[in-house]
Amino acid sequence: MTRYYLGISSDTTIELLPDEGLSIAKRMVINQERSASGYMYEHKKCHYDSISVPVVYMPTSMAYAINSWWQTQAPLQFLIVGEESAGDGYLTYHQPGYYAFGYYAGRYWPQWTAYAEVFSCMIAGDTAPLRSTSLPYDNRFKGTILLEGY
Repeated sequence: MTRYYLGISSDTTIELLPDEGLSIAKRMVINQERSASGYMYEHKKCHYDSISVPVVYMPTSMAYAINSWWQTQAPLQFLIVGEESAGDGYLTYHQPGYYAFGYYAGRYWPQWTAYAEVFSCMIAGDTAPLRSTSLPYDNRFKGTILLEGY
């Protein structure tokens, strides 16, 4: 099962329960200019991660914390933690960008290996990410948290 966490540090982490539509994409800043001779130059400046997390039924205290992080433009960490089957003995799940680690129980590595992927990001957008309530509840919020890496 994959879990998603967002927070400033390990002490202020909130577990997110995303709705359908979670997306992680790479974006690139490109500058195009045309010379006097008509040749088009394209300068690739940088690339960054863009993560969209739709949530519903977010408790009030967590929604206020996320909205305050948006207001102060706090640097955050978005953490994806999951488990993959590694077979009967050795770590076999390795993928670029993932930190794989196992839990040692006795003489052999167990059948499950946990992995984590960490993104350094900030909450982007013109308005607060969680501003409307999820009906029929007046103390649960919904919205889309747009995270952009730096």
